[in-house]
Amino acid sequence: NNSIARNELPKLGFKYIRRYLELFLDIDKIPDKDLEKAGKECRQLRPGEEEKLTDIQNRAFADHWGYQPNTPETIRYDISLSHRSQQDIAVTCEENTIRGYCWTEIIDTGTGSDEEKHGIIYMIGTDPEYRGKGLGKKVLLAGLSYLKSKGIKTVSLSVDSENRVAYELYRSMGFEERGSTLWYEKKLS
Repeated sequence: NNSIARNELPKLGFKYIRRYLELFLDIDKIPDKDLEKAGKECRQLRPGEEEKLTDIQNRAFADHWGYQPNTPETIRYDISLSHRSQQDIAVTCEENTIRGYCWTEIIDTGTGSDEEKHGIIYMIGTDPEYRGKGLGKKVLLAGLSYLKSKGIKTVSLSVDSENRVAYELYRSMGFEERGSTLWYEKKLS
């Protein structure tokens, strides 16, 4: 809604590239039986599985705008940050291979009381060879189950407006659109 930025950025050589939608969900809208089932069918990332997560993440996002491949070192670093842990990452596996994951995050928005904490779906991805089999929904529910177990009541996420499959999944789960972020780019010589 920042009309000044939308008018001034092009004058500075920036070009509009992409729109990301900001979606929100009240976890209580999801039936407990669905959360519990997904929580039992999935598990948390285990120590030493950073390379497996790197592989699935790079394959899941290879065709997405703006994505840069990760390394196991990058994943280890991200997990080691003070507000993250392996427990924040729900995975679904087949024969010890990660086929889908939901990386969550908990943000303290104030004094530290449970009412002031908010959940974020940081990233969700599925093996491209297993798409269309319900894995995205399963790991999303497992991530929401984990957040609810930590006392989180509201969750947000950001999704590329051109990723219609992901957008439709989130909407089908009850996420509501509350805003958007516009991405601009300027090529430097």
